[in-house]
Amino acid sequence: MKKILFAFLTGIFCAVFAFTTFGAEEKSFKIVENGESDLFVSSRLSWKDKDINKDLVQSIIDAVKAKTGVELKESIADMQLKDREIVIGYIKGTNNTAKKRAAADPGVYELDVDLVGPLGWAIFTYENRIVILTPDSDMSAANSEAVYYFISEGLGYDPFAEETESVSNLSIKPINKVKSHYLDIDSLVGVTANGVDIGEYTIVYPAGASKTVVDLAENLRRVIFALSGRIVALVDDSQPAAAHEILVGNTNRADAAKAYSVLKTDGTNIIVSGATDEGVVAAMELLYRQYFSIIGTTYIGNGEDIALGNISHEGDVFRSVNELPEYTTFFRHTVASLLGTDKTPCFSDSATADKLISAIKATNPVNGSTVYLVNNTGSYCSCAGCGGKSEAFFSTVNTVAKALSGDNITVATLAYRETLTAPSFALESNVLVYFAAPDMCLGHTLGDGSCETNKAIKTALESWKNKARVYVLDFSQDYRYYPSTLPNFDIINANYKLYTENANGVMYVWCKFGAVLEYGELRYSIINRVISSNLSEEEFSAAKKEIIADLYGQDAEAMEKYIALFTEKALDHFTIFTKPQEMLPIAKTENGEYDLTIAKELYAIWKGAYRRHDAPADGITSIEEVFFKYDYITSDYYQTLHSRVQFTEWLRWNIDRLDMFYVSKELAGVK
Repeated sequence: MKKILFAFLTGIFCAVFAFTTFGAEEKSFKIVENGESDLFVSSRLSWKDKDINKDLVQSIIDAVKAKTGVELKESIADMQLKDREIVIGYIKGTNNTAKKRAAADPGVYELDVDLVGPLGWAIFTYENRIVILTPDSDMSAANSEAVYYFISEGLGYDPFAEETESVSNLSIKPINKVKSHYLDIDSLVGVTANGVDIGEYTIVYPAGASKTVVDLAENLRRVIFALSGRIVALVDDSQPAAAHEILVGNTNRADAAKAYSVLKTDGTNIIVSGATDEGVVAAMELLYRQYFSIIGTTYIGNGEDIALGNISHEGDVFRSVNELPEYTTFFRHTVASLLGTDKTPCFSDSATADKLISAIKATNPVNGSTVYLVNNTGSYCSCAGCGGKSEAFFSTVNTVAKALSGDNITVATLAYRETLTAPSFALESNVLVYFAAPDMCLGHTLGDGSCETNKAIKTALESWKNKARVYVLDFSQDYRYYPSTLPNFDIINANYKLYTENANGVMYVWCKFGAVLEYGELRYSIINRVISSNLSEEEFSAAKKEIIADLYGQDAEAMEKYIALFTEKALDHFTIFTKPQEMLPIAKTENGEYDLTIAKELYAIWKGAYRRHDAPADGITSIEEVFFKYDYITSDYYQTLHSRVQFTEWLRWNIDRLDMFYVSKELAGVK
C-alpha cells in the first residue's frame, strides 16, 4: 500500500448533521486524462497555520497520485484563479481572501457558507472547478471532514483496500453534497409550493424588522437549503417584488396580520406572519412541524416530496421547541429594574402600573415586539392589597398590557413561585404567560396524585386554562449536576400530554452542554419523538427502546439496563436541584467503609459496554489512521464512551476525593 500523507483530522464531531444533495450538471468532471492533468488543488482558507492548510491540499494530491500515478499541482500562496481547480475554503464572506475571489469570479461563489453553518460543509461542481466549501477556521472539524468525504466518496480512494494498478483516466460524477449544521436529515426531499419549485421563491422580510424576524427569515433559508438543496434569495421588502415570495413578518406586500399567528398561501406567495414577533415565531414553527416535518433541528418525515398547497391558518398555534433564547430574560427582575430599584413594588398600588407603562414607553419598543414584566425576587409587598399575590401582580400586568395594546406590543410574564396559580380573571389578549415550576418532582409524573409536590403544580397549571395564552417552561432536562445521571426518562411522555391539555405550548429549558456527556442525544431524540407523535405509554416505551438501539447499537441492552437499574435505586422524589449523592447515595458501613454494592452493579454494566477499539497496527500511514479515527468517532462505541462520564461523575459526588483511588481499584478488582 502506498505510504501517503493524509493528516488533517482536527477535532471530534460532537453533533449530528445531515447529508443532502442539490441540483447540478450531470457531466463528469475529469481529474486525470491519458495519464496527464492540468488540474490545480487550491486552498483559500485564511488560517495562520499554513501547515494545516497545506495538509488539506496535499491529502487530495496524494490520493489522486495513489490512484493514477499523476501528481496534481498545488496552489496555496497565490490568489490567482486557475483554469481548472479543486478549491478548498471559505468562499463568500468578510475576509480578504473571499472578497478577492468573489470579485474575480462571482459566479462561482454564490453559495454562502452561512447556509451550512460553522460546523457544516458543502461540495459542488461549477463548470471547470470543484468547490469544497468549508468554514474559515482551523478549529473546525468540518474542513477535514469535507476533504475526507471528497477523497473517499468522490475519488473513491480507500487506503485499506488492496493495492490495485494505477489508472490513466480518472473522472468523477458531480458530488454536490452538503452537510448541514442546521438540520439533521438523511436524504434530500423535493419541495414545491403552489405548484412551483421552492428554489423559485424569494424570502422577504420587512425593512427595519426586529432581530427576531430577521433571524427567522435567515434560518428559513438555511432550512430550505438543507431540506431540498435549493438556494433561495433573501431580501427585505424595499426590493422589487419577485414572482413568488415567502413573506416573513408583516411586510409591505400584504395587510398586517391581525391574528396571533398567520400561516397561509394565496396561490402565489407563502405568508408566515403574526400580530407580534411571538406570533411570527409560532407560525414559523407550525410551518416547520406540520408541513416540513421538522421538530427542533431534526427532520422526522418519511422522505417523500413536500407539496405546499392550500394553507390557511390564522389564530393560536401549539408551540413545541427545544430551546428558549429568552431564558435569561425571564429570570431577571425586570419589574424592579424598569422602576430603577432593587425592591419589589406594591402591585396593588395603581401608581406602580403607571410607572411601568412610562418606563416601557421610554425604551421606544418596536411595533410588534415583546416586553417582559417579570418579578421573581421571592419577596412581595406585605400590604393587605397584595395579599392575593397573583391577583395583585397580574392585575398590574393587565393594566400595562391594555396601555400597550394599541402599539401592537406583547407583554410576556412569568407564572412562578408565589404567582404560579392563575388569578380569578382572564388576562389581556396581548399577554403571554410562561408557567415555570423548576421544583417539580422528576420521580413522578405531574398527574401522579400520590406526589403532593406535583399535585399542587398540576392544580396550578390547570387554573390557567382559558385564562391566558400560556406556555410551559419544562425544566425536567435542566439538571444542575450534569453530567451525573438523571433518571427521569419515564415522565416525559405523560407530562407532555398534560401540557397539551392545559397550555398553548411547551418549551424545554435545556442544559445541553452538561447533558451531552450524560444521555443528551438520547434525551433530545426521545423528546422529538414525543412532541411529533401522540404516543400511548406502551408506544412511548417501544419508541424509547428503538431510539436507544439506534444510538447505541450493540451496547443498547447495556444502556437500557443501566437506566433501569439507576431509576429503580434512585430516590422516589427528586428535582433538578437534588445532588447526585442524595439522588442515589453510597452508604457507609458501621466500620466506616463504603458499601459499593450498587456501584459495582453499575460499573459492571459499563465495563461490559466499554470495549476498546482495535488499535491500528504499527507502521500505519497517516491516511489510514485518519480513516480509522473517523470510523471510531462516528461509531456506536463512541456514543457509549461519551455517555460513560455520567457514572464517573455520580461516583465522584459520593466518594471522598482522597478515597477515590482505593474505591476505583476495588471496583476494577485490582488488588
